[in-house]
Amino acid sequence: MDRRKKLIRNSFIFTLGNLGSKLIAFIMLPLYTYTLSTSEFGTVDLLITTVNLFLPIVSLSIGDAIFRFSMDHSENARRVLSNGVAILSVLSLGTVLLSPLFFFFKIPYVPIFLLILIASVFFTAFQNFSKAIGKSLIFAVSGIINAFTFATLNLVFLWFLRLKVSGYLAAYFIGILVALIYVFLSLKAWRYIDLQSLRLFEIKRMLRFSLPLIPNSLAWWLSNDANRFFILKFVGVGANGVFAVANKIPSVVNVIFNIFSQAWQISAVDEFSSDDRDTYYSNVLNKLQEVQLLFIALIILIVRPVFNLVIAAKFQSAWIYVCPLLLGALFSNSSSFLGTIFIAAKKTSAVFLTTIFGTIINLVLSFVFTPYFGIFGTSFASMIAFFVMVIQRVRSLKTIVRIRVSWTRLVSSSVLILIESFSLYAIDHPLSWLVTLSSFLGVTLINRRSMSSLGKIFGIFIKRNR
Repeated sequence: MDRRKKLIRNSFIFTLGNLGSKLIAFIMLPLYTYTLSTSEFGTVDLLITTVNLFLPIVSLSIGDAIFRFSMDHSENARRVLSNGVAILSVLSLGTVLLSPLFFFFKIPYVPIFLLILIASVFFTAFQNFSKAIGKSLIFAVSGIINAFTFATLNLVFLWFLRLKVSGYLAAYFIGILVALIYVFLSLKAWRYIDLQSLRLFEIKRMLRFSLPLIPNSLAWWLSNDANRFFILKFVGVGANGVFAVANKIPSVVNVIFNIFSQAWQISAVDEFSSDDRDTYYSNVLNKLQEVQLLFIALIILIVRPVFNLVIAAKFQSAWIYVCPLLLGALFSNSSSFLGTIFIAAKKTSAVFLTTIFGTIINLVLSFVFTPYFGIFGTSFASMIAFFVMVIQRVRSLKTIVRIRVSWTRLVSSSVLILIESFSLYAIDHPLSWLVTLSSFLGVTLINRRSMSSLGKIFGIFIKRNR
């Protein structure tokens, strides 16, 4: 199978897993806004954010090592998974023994927090392994099962039993656990786990790969999630709940990227040794940006009326912050795309250096902007930081591959999207809709090539699956 068809096939499979799960999460947003207060939703958001903070620390990013080493045809998949699971088991036991430290950090709901953390560690590892050995459908279905279970239990726990924060967290844990059991049974993972395959040199080799990813993950967490703590400090927990609702909208853009990214991780490794990899990587990145820009422009066009229709009144102001968060998601996704190339080249230390550069900018700008501009300042700080990170990663990659980004198209489209959003603030002015629609059409014209590309991709898929 040629690389284009393989990328399309894998992207479609991951669409099944991601589109369903993200759609369910988006549909559940009105339930959260009507059953939880702004402070309760802010608390839930902070807890899940903290899980994401501890995840790379507790796992030592071994899940990434399992994926990368299992992708190499020269590697023994049984040995890779066996040693990876052994490392994660020891680390999980250590986490339980050190759990009193979570009380020191004043983390609420410690028992359920600990269960979510450990379940997430193993779920990520087995998902990565299924993807690496070509069992992409298992990966996709596990995502659907996780989301469906989480949504169903949220409906029971929040709407009928009124369990509030504890109900949300219980549903989150059970959703991961059920999906983990599905992946384990579908893979027949016990066939790959062999104590006789444990080797100290193998463990050291995996750790040498994964350890540089830990500070990168922490820095990435600071870039993505630390802004919530600035909002908590300078604006309040209720404002963090509003921000959490606003931040759900960029998940629509992230759907596009996450679907593609999971397929791209495989193709990036497969194509790393190809003669035309520079052109191939550049073309894929530019097309990906074009598609996301079109979706962002469309979302901005409809976000205010949608919020007025389906979101509880106490959360409706969240739409104001959606635009910088959407553009931040675009730049964050582009940066992640470029980071995958570093991982394909096994240059994991370079990933950290570029991430820490963007993180410092984000923290400094958030510290400066948030006290004066509130949530809006925090959102813009993230957007600027991720854009700078994209520039830095393109420059850092020059020693490995030469990525050619269409900067004129990217910047001009982003400026038009900002104009489109700002015009909605004065929606009652006669010219506001004219400016909004003109900006939307401008973005569409600039990125019109991606529309024809999407049509061709869809046509190829239909023809292939008749």
